[in-house]
Amino acid sequence: AAKGAAKGAAKGAAKGAAKAAAEPEEPATVLTVTSPTGAGDPIVDTLTGDYIEQGTNQGKKVYQKKAQNSETVLLYYWDNRDGDEYSGWWFGEAVGGTQVWAHCEAHTQAPPVMKWKVPWDQPVKPGALMVKPVQAAPAKAAGKGAAQPGASSPAGATTSGSKVKDITEQVTAAEKSAQESLAMAKSLLAQGPDGAASARDCLTAAQEMLLGTQKSLAEDAREAKTSGAAGQPVVAALTKLSPRLNTLQASIKQELVKCKVGPGAAKGGAGGKGAAGAAVGLAPKKVDKLSPEEAQAAMEALQPKVAAAEEAAENVATTAGPLLENPPEPDGEEGKAAIAEVEATAKGAQDQLNAVKSEIARTASSFGTGEGWVQIRTDCQAMQKSLSGVQLKLNPFKSFRSQLTQKIAARKVIQQISEKVEAAEADVEKVVAACNSSESGQMSAEDIEAAEAIVGPCKKNLQTAGLMVDTKLKTATGPMKDDFQAMKDRLTRAGEKAEEMGKVLLRQKKGLDLEKGLEACKTRVEQAEEAMVKYAATEEPFLQEGEVPDASKALSAVEVAHKKAEASIAQARTILKKQLSDTKMLTEAAAKSATERITSFSERLDVAQRKLEEMARTTFAKKYQDVLGAAFDALLVCESKVQ
Repeated sequence: AAKGAAKGAAKGAAKGAAKAAAEPEEPATVLTVTSPTGAGDPIVDTLTGDYIEQGTNQGKKVYQKKAQNSETVLLYYWDNRDGDEYSGWWFGEAVGGTQVWAHCEAHTQAPPVMKWKVPWDQPVKPGALMVKPVQAAPAKAAGKGAAQPGASSPAGATTSGSKVKDITEQVTAAEKSAQESLAMAKSLLAQGPDGAASARDCLTAAQEMLLGTQKSLAEDAREAKTSGAAGQPVVAALTKLSPRLNTLQASIKQELVKCKVGPGAAKGGAGGKGAAGAAVGLAPKKVDKLSPEEAQAAMEALQPKVAAAEEAAENVATTAGPLLENPPEPDGEEGKAAIAEVEATAKGAQDQLNAVKSEIARTASSFGTGEGWVQIRTDCQAMQKSLSGVQLKLNPFKSFRSQLTQKIAARKVIQQISEKVEAAEADVEKVVAACNSSESGQMSAEDIEAAEAIVGPCKKNLQTAGLMVDTKLKTATGPMKDDFQAMKDRLTRAGEKAEEMGKVLLRQKKGLDLEKGLEACKTRVEQAEEAMVKYAATEEPFLQEGEVPDASKALSAVEVAHKKAEASIAQARTILKKQLSDTKMLTEAAAKSATERITSFSERLDVAQRKLEEMARTTFAKKYQDVLGAAFDALLVCESKVQ
């Protein structure tokens, strides 16, 4: 209490001189505060939750817990103006205030992940609090000058370096905390059976704290990968940090085994390996029959263990992810360390999975029969099925060296195929551009020929690449199968586009053929109009006054010209009808243009047809009037002779 009062007085005196800035220097960064081991503690429950940026103090950001109750909770930094023991990061009611809850003697730019004293004047308890930044969504470009994703810049390099430094500090702090927990656990184990339970609690908290740090590390690596080339240095740096945490995890597991079997038993003793194995729980154990209620309770107790096994497998995949994305040389120092790390993590996850499977099997052997057991057995089968999925996910990582070697080989193949696909995609885009370049919508014969010379080999290259991918896909497993499947999908899209361009060129050829056909239509229409002119010339004598000399011959010429004009119009209409049908194969723009021309030709034929019919009606009466007149005159001559 005296210490708290002294601290409050010292900090209160400087409170006015150190108010947080009213406005944040940059968009707020959200923090999430959790507790792997302290849930249920009133102070811990007060502090856990989401925090937003709320100004600055002494050159570092201040964070405030999102409002849930009326109580204000701030996370801020305080320098050594009041003494080294009061410097570091604090959870309190106000910046520089007297009401404080937790303290961490760290001087990092961002709040430390762990090593918090809760309450502030008590020793550090591993896993009591974990402070983790929540990555914000990437900011949208503000205009032409905005930086593009993946672009490198001095500012970006500085940010990456600062991020790696902060994460390295977090890992170092986690290492130190875990090492302290290991030392404390060994000391407790030395006290005999009475200290084993306390040692186990201490080690479990440290184990959960390390697991949380590993998850945070994996999330940071995944985020860095989304930045493209700019994030590769961050990914490489973070990949080197993970083995340090895995080494500590292995040490903690060894000490936990000692907690189960007691000090000295893990070293051998009368039972040797068999005794140790039995103590760990691997030896067969007779299980009495349970009641349905007891079995249901046992199944519920297994759920957290199943979840832990799933999480362990996920942790293996997370650890291996960056290595599969950018695989190191397996025989290099970095590659060997990475392989050992993943395979050790996979072995640990497999041991955990085997233990859960065995426990489920033992529990299932205690089940009875009858209607009351149907749902319990169904739940048990669902649990076993879930673990089968975990096993499938874990299998590829148990021999990670082989997988990494295959990944490198697959990457070379994918690179070769990718080059072919990129070339094919570029060729397809050339054809698309050529098809879109014609303002009228119709390509020239030369352009069509040039495009066909591109599309043909392009389709052949895509087919060859597709066969290569299909062959590799049949034998690929795990992430490699995903890579080849992604390439297959890309090939499929490129192939579909190439096929579509082939159809477009076919329509363009049809359009070119139609263009020739329209020229033929024009010629036919002109021939029909010329036939009409000739027909009109033969009608001319019958439209004049007086008798038509040699009327019989003139009439014969009219009939011949009429038939020719009528036939010429009919032939032209037949050709136009066919060309109109062919427009269905054209592009929309070309079809519209061709239809307009065909309609124009058809209208000209309609005009010629009407003239033909009108002239035929006008001259019909005149022609036959002259014929009847001549006949009447001949009749009069005959009558005169008879008389």
